Amino acid sequence: MPFNPHPVRLLVVLSTIGVLANASAARANCSATPLPPECLTFAFTASADTVSDLEGVFGTVGSTVSGTFTFDSSISDFFPDDSSIGFYGDSLQCVSVNLGERTFYQELGSASAIAVTNDLEVDAGGITLIGDSYTVDMGHDDASVDGQLGNGDFLFELGAICIQGTGGTCPPTATTSDSLPTTPPDVGAFTVEANAFVVGFFPVLGQSTATVEGLPISLTSVAPIPCPEPTSNASAVACALSLGWIARRRLGARPANV
Repeated sequence: MPFNPHPVRLLVVLSTIGVLANASAARANCSATPLPPECLTFAFTASADTVSDLEGVFGTVGSTVSGTFTFDSSISDFFPDDSSIGFYGDSLQCVSVNLGERTFYQELGSASAIAVTNDLEVDAGGITLIGDSYTVDMGHDDASVDGQLGNGDFLFELGAICIQGTGGTCPPTATTSDSLPTTPPDVGAFTVEANAFVVGFFPVLGQSTATVEGLPISLTSVAPIPCPEPTSNASAVACALSLGWIARRRLGARPANV
């Protein structure tokens, strides 16, 4: 079973406690017409290998999931002096995921970010792991499935990790810098078996959470897709009830696929 410490997720946790409150004072409006040139869109596909679908919203294991996310490519790195970590808080503006006959949508998450690591060294109890990663995380916030309001969580993560001093290709070469990519990273260059695609949804009127997880298959550039104008909904109750589930999932290690 490959070891995946998910070092970038620590940065996402930091953003939820206000560390990044001033990380992006000015961002491009990816809802504007015409769309600013800084707004880019990547399209992705993933294979669903785990589905927890008590609310009947997310389809079946083995299905191919597809979608797009639009981001502001002009956001500055929150850690400019650290060449191994690039954190672009508030860069991710909207995501749309096709789940069979249903569509998951989320916009302008309060902890949304794209993070990139390049040759990041992690102490793992006497051995040094070196990792490259690309993480797109909307964070836990308002979301909808076919117009049904709730809270959701979108994560797309690629990783490549090696053990220092064991030979082979180490450090990995999946990323060449910690800059925010304006062309999609090569999914095939990331070797961690537990690459993660996760969508969670907590319906306002439901008492359970639907999730789908799987392996990313592709990531490509497409013509920029504008985000709809931001909306608001009354999902505070669902948010309070589901925070515990989100915290448990983020802190727990995602098992490797077999």
